[in-house]
Amino acid sequence: MIFWRHKRFIEWISKRVWLNLLVTAALSIAMGGGHANGEESEWRVEFPSSSTVMEQVSGDWERLDERVFQQGDGAVAPAILLFGRDEWADYRLKVRARIMDETGGLLVFFRYLDRDSRLWWSLSGREGVPSGIGRDRWDHGGIIPGTEVPQSIEKQTWYEISLLVRGREVKGYLDGNVSVEYTLPDDETHTSGKLGLGTWTTVAEFEVLEMEQFEAEVIPAPPSLRGRVLVKGMEEVPVPGAEISGSFGTITADIRGFFFVRDLIPGRNIITIAAPGFVTQRAILSLEQGKTFKAFYLRPRIRFDGRRMLFFREYERDGGIPRGDLFLLYLGSGVERNITQGPGAYFSPRWSPNGSMIAFYTLDSREIFVTSAEGGKMERIAPGVVPHWSPDGQRLLFLDGGRLWSFRADGTDSVLLFESPAYIRNYSWSPEGDRVLFESQSHIYVLNADGGELREVAYPAENPLWSPDGKTILFISPRGLMKLEIEGGNGIEMAPSGRFEDPQWSPDGSMIAYRRWDEDPDGMQRPVLYLAEADGGKRYRTFYSIKEGIQEYCWSPRGNELVLLAGRKPPRPNTLYRMEVEGKKVEPIIDFPSTHLQWSPDGEWISFLSEGEAGWDIYIIKRDGTGLKKLTDTPETEFQESWCPSLY
Repeated sequence: MIFWRHKRFIEWISKRVWLNLLVTAALSIAMGGGHANGEESEWRVEFPSSSTVMEQVSGDWERLDERVFQQGDGAVAPAILLFGRDEWADYRLKVRARIMDETGGLLVFFRYLDRDSRLWWSLSGREGVPSGIGRDRWDHGGIIPGTEVPQSIEKQTWYEISLLVRGREVKGYLDGNVSVEYTLPDDETHTSGKLGLGTWTTVAEFEVLEMEQFEAEVIPAPPSLRGRVLVKGMEEVPVPGAEISGSFGTITADIRGFFFVRDLIPGRNIITIAAPGFVTQRAILSLEQGKTFKAFYLRPRIRFDGRRMLFFREYERDGGIPRGDLFLLYLGSGVERNITQGPGAYFSPRWSPNGSMIAFYTLDSREIFVTSAEGGKMERIAPGVVPHWSPDGQRLLFLDGGRLWSFRADGTDSVLLFESPAYIRNYSWSPEGDRVLFESQSHIYVLNADGGELREVAYPAENPLWSPDGKTILFISPRGLMKLEIEGGNGIEMAPSGRFEDPQWSPDGSMIAYRRWDEDPDGMQRPVLYLAEADGGKRYRTFYSIKEGIQEYCWSPRGNELVLLAGRKPPRPNTLYRMEVEGKKVEPIIDFPSTHLQWSPDGEWISFLSEGEAGWDIYIIKRDGTGLKKLTDTPETEFQESWCPSLY
């Protein structure tokens, strides 16, 4: 059984720092040989205890997808990230890694107890500095005599690195070839300890592929290799619908959370463990004749935290069309990565929901492209503009003239959803991805994502928006701001007729915000921010005292506050404010000419654009008004910025 209910898992994981998140996805597999039901044995697959928490010893580490990124400036040597337990002794670690420059190198730590009792394998990227095995305190002369290797790694090149430690034997493999071998001294030094990744004086990326820790136990293997597998953990709560699969097929857990396996094969058995609402995991049951091995398996599933940002840098204008490249910016280090191939007019870049892919269109040729967020070939999908990812990241919704299309993200399985000689706009996927909402000639339509059952739901109307639960839409009509149940057809007037702009649902769907142009005591029209309870209850007018009005606003991801831009558009001065929804408390963040406000996915940072002498640049600031940072400082103009989405 998988140990926690989904809700409790989210509550538990949200209380832990990012280092814990690296390990909550790891599996520790302990297999006992106690006999049950005659020839059958029982194996327990358990999630790790808190003793396996990742430990950031030094450096500036970030998590990006299934990778960790050491993004410090190299001033700290070495930068170290540890995992595992002090009692671990024999193991194999396999990673992919690369350094971003040749000023330093990579480190793999093993049998690490403290800074004065540790071993490490250094892979040098600096000319004249050898690779090799080192021990104890770190310094550049710490390579053990006889282990020096006149081998260096190149910058910006991915390497597959594997370290095997069994007994006193140590072997290091680089791209499948033995790079270093060493026999540890026959003494009591370094008999056990944690594993770790590190760098010296360089920025680097690591992707942990897998890690096994072996501890042999002489236990008779069950003759039939049949048994009962239990997947257990903290609360030991069974999860309905949990499954394991392997060479024996797919087995569903019984009501107690037990899996009865009938056809395990001798040797190494890979078992996949899956359950609704959980990240699929893999475990290893390594069964050999006459004995059973304990195996610990690690496959980090590292959530996105929004510490990457996508933006377009304009180099020049060709006939009024901006030309430049899309870049990926790592906020902690300031490292930029070009993800497009040569200057072009790349517009409306969109992250896929898991942040692994980016879709955009070319303004001059009006074609949809998809590329990996890590860079790579730009794959042309079809003619079209302004793509939108489906919630599962499998399909793209876009326009080609008067036709609304849905395509798989690989360019196959096209579906023509709607065709009209007039405009189509404000199109979007439902939160579940099963329907599409759009507007054409003041008619609002909903249709199935497969192209069936087209329904007109409102006329005349414009600016339709799905509610977060997908059951209701919000739109503007001559009657005012309206809310409509898709299935029931019951409409509620959220605000009387007027000049409305930018209505937005709160993240939980309990409130609606909008800007409405009101007349002040001097007879001047200005945009005022309103909040309304989504059930049709109270409406609140905010910030009526700001003469220039509210030019922009944005809900925080948590939905408990908003960021507001009061004043006029840059380069004129304006002010950012943060407003708490519950108490209507308003606090200034900064006086700064800014526009295009966005929250980071964790709700701690706000990004915006500001125009300087050389062009537009990207800034971020913490929600409490501290930590103002200019992310881009170039002669070019940067815009179309967007945070990498979060998985939670």
